[in-house]
Amino acid sequence: MTFHFSNSSEKHFQRHLHGSKMAGGTFLPFIHDLTALMKCIPDSALTLKKEQGRMRSCFVFEYKEEIGELGILNRNEIEANEIKTEFRDGQIISYIERKALPQTRLFTIIAQWQKGQWQIITAYPGGYSMPFPRRGMGKELYDASKTYWQNYILVKRKVG
Repeated sequence: MTFHFSNSSEKHFQRHLHGSKMAGGTFLPFIHDLTALMKCIPDSALTLKKEQGRMRSCFVFEYKEEIGELGILNRNEIEANEIKTEFRDGQIISYIERKALPQTRLFTIIAQWQKGQWQIITAYPGGYSMPFPRRGMGKELYDASKTYWQNYILVKRKVG
């Protein structure tokens, strides 16, 4: 399977690189850009392909070894007073901080079918998760996304 990407997708992907200060999962240091991640695909098994709206899909791969740290938790596993927020892509995102994050062999690529090829929107370590609810989504996807993020929260590695 071949994916293509642009400077825009690379910029969006950077929030998932090792050392990122954004909430969410981060790749281990050997994944330093999208080209490095693309080199992992031949050594990975596609475990899920899921439609995410018109001409947009989520692809979950399992790599042969750990590839990143998970950046999402079930809200049942946290205390409400731990929740913090940050501004991302025009909306406020909730997260919590943890000193250590579990490692994973899974990684997800979100891509749009454009001009006869899969164009990467973003990629992150871990399995399938819903996009954040936003205007312009169909009602079904918006409702499902809203419910998902009521049950899950992003995790950020605690500094210091």
